[in-house]
Amino acid sequence: MPFSVRHDEIEQPSPPSSAILISLVAGPLACRSDPAAVLVDGLRAPVRLIADESRIYWTDSLRGSVFSARHDGSDATLLAQEQGRPVGIALSDGLVYWASSGSGTLSRVPAEGGEPIVLVSGQSAPSLVAVRGGRLFWLNYGKETWEGYLPNTGAIVSANLDGTAIAIIADQQHRPSALLVDDANVYWSTLSTSSDPNDGAVWRFERATGHTSLVAGSLPGPRELGFSGIQLACANWGRTSSLDAFRTNGSIVRIDVTNGNVANVASDQQHPGALLSLGEDLYWSTRDDVSATSEIRHASSDAVDVTVSVRGRIPALIGEGAFLFAAINADANDPRGSVILRVPR
Repeated sequence: MPFSVRHDEIEQPSPPSSAILISLVAGPLACRSDPAAVLVDGLRAPVRLIADESRIYWTDSLRGSVFSARHDGSDATLLAQEQGRPVGIALSDGLVYWASSGSGTLSRVPAEGGEPIVLVSGQSAPSLVAVRGGRLFWLNYGKETWEGYLPNTGAIVSANLDGTAIAIIADQQHRPSALLVDDANVYWSTLSTSSDPNDGAVWRFERATGHTSLVAGSLPGPRELGFSGIQLACANWGRTSSLDAFRTNGSIVRIDVTNGNVANVASDQQHPGALLSLGEDLYWSTRDDVSATSEIRHASSDAVDVTVSVRGRIPALIGEGAFLFAAINADANDPRGSVILRVPR
């Protein structure tokens, strides 16, 4: 039962129907197997997704809201509203956590609905969040001014799940842009500086010892990270220059965390992002600035193919069961607005 949130107020669900099949590009929507399905439409800017065995959860940054729905798009539920640019989202033990970049807060709400609680405030553009081992982890992108974000003002931070016992894992970071946490380590990326477009890096914090080390350097714009077996997968946006306005030199790589060796998976990718690692399979999105078309690409072994092609931008991609779920930020002239798309793997 798709629902519409096209206006300032949340509207009532539309009449029951099957998942809507649409063409987001000229002609049939390109998909490897069964048709892709729009589960929820009328969104403004869904930016991050997470899922459990029965539901998907997402943040809509421009609407300032957090939502959930069943895997078939039914029972769409508003969990929180009037949030300040919610971005990152996490799920643990029946609670949904999110980071609001605009208001500088970390909040949570019961997954079945309830009263949202602000856990932490006063942060500098918190954008990603993770929960592991009874701790909340988040990434502060940096201090924002009217001219943009100040360099070297980002941080990686953790706290108890109730927001107490805040600890700085790393500060003075230059625009940290990806965050991964497992039982032993915290990983994050920092972007290249304007003086050196090739000095992006991936870092590791050992939770047991408190030691921070460089995993891999000389990366051109590492924006997304994912676990890929015993390695890390990384999406690099690529170098930019006045002669390369469209960023066609992005790449997908695997990083050996034991020695920092970097192995190329796919090169010449345009705006690669929304990285998803499922075992040995890697999925990521690309964006063609000329045609305003995005693709979900898939790599397994040495082959790279296209899973789906849509009009719009794909900022988030997750996998659950036999499906991928993607957030599609539509162009301004798309009457459906932005959507959550379900794609067979």
